[in-house]
Amino acid sequence: MTGEYIKLPTFAGERGVLTAVEEWAQAPFDVRRAFFLYDLPADAHRGCHAYRHKELVVCLAGACRAAIDDGASECVFPLDDPSNALYIPENTWRDIHDFAPGTILAVLSDAPFSDADYIWSREDFIHERNSEVK
Repeated sequence: MTGEYIKLPTFAGERGVLTAVEEWAQAPFDVRRAFFLYDLPADAHRGCHAYRHKELVVCLAGACRAAIDDGASECVFPLDDPSNALYIPENTWRDIHDFAPGTILAVLSDAPFSDADYIWSREDFIHERNSEVK
């Protein structure tokens, strides 16, 4: 599986819209880290790595596209609805790009930051994935 949307509970009314992640129940993992990306240049590429843990990515404002690759297939997910969280499984390459002005992303992870949990080279990622398949 390369990734999938997870629909977050959303409540709309005359005072606006509220989207919640209740007690992290919608996350398919225990959340151990959260971070936010903003002030993103339109031509920026974020991610551009594989991560050995799971993530949920939510576009809180604006829009962008996420190319997700598990080594066998790639899918591109538009991120433009804060009620849709993109689930990215472990050991998956991601490249987030095409940022609209004012885009804000929230990222939830199942592990605290450790540089050792990242695969920064696309070639190393493909090599590692091919080794797992054998």
